[in-house]
Formats: sequence, structure tokens, C-alpha cells
Amino acid sequence: MIRTRTRCRVVGLSVLGLIIAALVHTWLLMGLFVPLTIEGPSMAETLYGRHRRMDCRDCGFRFAWQAARGGARSRITCPNCGCEQTPPDAESEIPGDHVLVARSMPALRAPKRWEPVVVRRPGRESELVVKRLVGLPGETVELRHGDLYIDGRLERKTLRQQRATAVLVHDARWMPSSLPEEERPWQEAGGKRRWTWRDGCFTHSKVERLAPPAAAAPAAGLVNPATREETVDWLIFGPRRRNAGSADVSPVPVTNLLGYNQACHQRSETVHAVYDVMLSIELDQCRGPGCLYLAATDGREEFCVRIDPNRRQTEVFRDAAPALPPIAIDDLRGGLPGARIELSLFDRQFLLAINHRTRVEIPLSEGGSPATVYHPLALGSDNLDLRIGAARVYRDIHYAPSCEPGVQASGTWRLAGDEYFLLGDNTDFSDDSRLWHPDRPVTSRSLVGEPIAVHWPSYPVRWGALQFQVPDLRRIRYIR
Repeated sequence: MIRTRTRCRVVGLSVLGLIIAALVHTWLLMGLFVPLTIEGPSMAETLYGRHRRMDCRDCGFRFAWQAARGGARSRITCPNCGCEQTPPDAESEIPGDHVLVARSMPALRAPKRWEPVVVRRPGRESELVVKRLVGLPGETVELRHGDLYIDGRLERKTLRQQRATAVLVHDARWMPSSLPEEERPWQEAGGKRRWTWRDGCFTHSKVERLAPPAAAAPAAGLVNPATREETVDWLIFGPRRRNAGSADVSPVPVTNLLGYNQACHQRSETVHAVYDVMLSIELDQCRGPGCLYLAATDGREEFCVRIDPNRRQTEVFRDAAPALPPIAIDDLRGGLPGARIELSLFDRQFLLAINHRTRVEIPLSEGGSPATVYHPLALGSDNLDLRIGAARVYRDIHYAPSCEPGVQASGTWRLAGDEYFLLGDNTDFSDDSRLWHPDRPVTSRSLVGEPIAVHWPSYPVRWGALQFQVPDLRRIRYIR
């Protein structure tokens, strides 16, 4: 009897040992986390393949572009200020981002919409690729006017999802020095000269007025700044294009062009105006009895937000009429300094967030054709001392039905019960489900894991005839 029990214990311990060995082999030797190096351009600007970097000689903005085949390009345009320039002679290729992939995700939970995932490329299962998941099993996916529709309904993103897909258009901390103030992207309405830019910040000084502020917010009036109320000092954003061979600039709308794609030829018919824009500001200082204003338009409707830090109250106006009752913002008790404010018109939805919390969401109708918008965003101050440490403009990803030249895709795909639909963030240069489906669909068996971080990035450094890769700790980041 004792020997039988002993044998049972030995057998049990052996089985337990085999289970532990299998787990160790699966999660440790095979890797709970596996490294992956990005090679192509399909996920820019979220993830970079082999690329080059430089600092703009005019505004100082540091930017990247895809490493050109057959050598470096002779001329490069800064995506922040539009300055065309020659890359430095010492400029070298930088390896693609090294991504850490969590292999546990498919086993623990199903992937969610708008998440980046790692899958085995259909048709070449030995190759791993990173894409963003947009369609779930059983859904009908449609790409229309740059937006995503699921089962015939426009899919609107949350604040966190908007941040994940937002593409930087302009960062006001980096202003072109060669352009006069009247030709820069941010212009003061009416030539009042009450806003100043210095050391990467916008500042505004309060002005004592004889007349009291207007009882209602002015119409956004972004296309025609002259229609604004005189009591508000407006600073209006409008992209500028520098004309080749001259010092002149001309206003242009926000488009789907991406600075990273400068090494690739982009056909003119694939360039579209983008009306899904976002304004993000960070306040270093806010004092005085007045109000802060933010305004946005997509060519169909105009929104204006008035924030009163003293009354801790926010009002939203739609086409000059109140859109909602006044909203109490309790965490403005200490005023606005240090606050982050985001206003967006992504996916036909107005969204306002203060201090990382969504305060207002207003879905908009999908009808109507937008007019060309040259001034989509604006800041305003009425009797406030303001210092804005960071003012950034973003746009949403513009999803095209096809990424192949000359291919007229229908833009609609029906998914089976175990199929997913994936798109690259760099939609014009991405090999994804638009080409794979339905012949080579992505199924649950294709899922490998979730990219969670860029780890151990590097940049090249020359020492005489030698070149070394030096760690660039500033680029270590979490992937959204």
C-alpha cells in the first residue's frame, strides 16, 4: 500500500513537472514577449520602418521620412512648416522600430476595434506584420469618404482612440523663423497684435475694455475672421504651402499627405482634403476675469467653446446658438493653469475633453458636402493673461478603399464568423485586408499578439570612417 501511494506521488510529480516544463518552454523559451522589427511604411507615423531623420533648418522640428530605395533624396520638405531643404551629408539610415510583442493577448482575450495587433501575413505565414484592427467577425466593413462604417453605421472613436490614430499636422512650439508673422500658420484676426509667440509659447495679455463681454459666444467664423466679436482676440490656424522658387506662401486645406511618405510617389488622385481635425493645447498660465475660447469647423458646421475658469463653467455653441446648457467643471477650482484641453471633429462628432476627461460629445449628421476649409481651428481670449506652452493640430487617418494604383475597390467587405479586418495607419502605402480579403482572410489562428512598446531604439553616429548605433532612450514609448 505504501509503495503504491509512493508510486502515485512520483507519477503525479512527473506529470506536474511535464506541465511546468511545457509552460516554461511556451512562455519563457518561446517567449511571453517576442521582439519584432518594423521594416515597411504601413504603420507610420505610429511605427517606423527603415527611415532617416533630421532637424528642420527653419523651424527646428525633428521629423522622419522613409529611407528611399537607391539612396537618400536630394530635397526634403519639413511636414511642420513646409520648408524645402537638402538633408545633411552625414544623414544615415535608422533601423526600423524594435517592437515588443505580448503573445498572451490572443489566449487571454479577444482583440478590440482600433487596437494594433500582430498577425501572420496571409500567404506568407512566416512573416509577422503589425496592423490596426477595424473589423470584427461577422461585420460588414465599409470605407467611405475616409471614414470607417460598420454594418452601415459610422464608427466613432473615443478620446483615447482618437489620440491613438491622430496624425500631427502642426506643432506651434516649432515656428518657422524665415517667414514673417503674417505668413505663419497661426494668424491673429484683425491685426490686433495682442498675441505673441516666443520660446515655443503663445502669450496673450488681458485688455481692460470699456464694453462688457458679449452675452453669447460669437460665431466661429473661421472662413471669414472679420465676422468675429470685437471683444475676443482670436488666433486662427490655417496651413500654409511654400511656393517653389519664391518666398510666397499660399493657404491650403489640411490633407492626407504624410511627411513620412516623401520617398514614395503619391498620385494626385489619392490626395484628399481632411476635415477631421483636432486642437490640443496645454496651459502654463491663465489669469484674469475673462474667458478662454476654442473654435472648430469642418466646412459644414462651426463649434465654439467658451471656458470661464472663474465660474468653473463651460459653454458650447453650435453655429452661434447654444448647443447645450452650461456645463459645470468642478476640477477647474484652481483655475486652468496646467490643464490640457482637446477639441476635435473626428468621425462627424464634436468632442471636448479637459484634463484627459471627455466633457462633451455631440454626434453630427452625415449629410451635406463640406466646403473647402482653409482655417479649421482657432483660439480666443477675452480679458485673460494666457500662456500656452503647447498648441498642436492633428488630423484623423483618411482611409482609402484601395492602396493599389489603378484599382477601383468597392470599399465594402463582408467578414465571416472567424475573420478580422486590418488596416495600416499609413493607408495609402499599406498592404492589408483591402488586398487580402476575401481570398486570404485574417482569422483568429493568424493572431500572434499585441505590440505593447517600442524598445531599445537607436540612431547612427559616425566616428571617422566608422558608424555605430547608439541607443535613443527618448524614443522608447508605449504603443496605442
